[in-house]
Amino acid sequence: MPGVQGRVEVCAQGPTPGSRGAALTVRVENGLLIVNAEAKFANHWIYVIPPAAP
Repeated sequence: MPGVQGRVEVCAQGPTPGSRGAALTVRVENGLLIVNAEAKFANHWIYVIPPAAP
């Protein structure tokens, strides 16, 4: 995902459409957001969201 600036959180969709599920491991490499998702998340929405407020 190009153009991501600052901290973000990435998660898979939870059991209800639009709900937050498992957090996914991410890293930024050469300006791209690289998401590491297991096969069990295939065919699931992946959300890139701003971090929770402290």
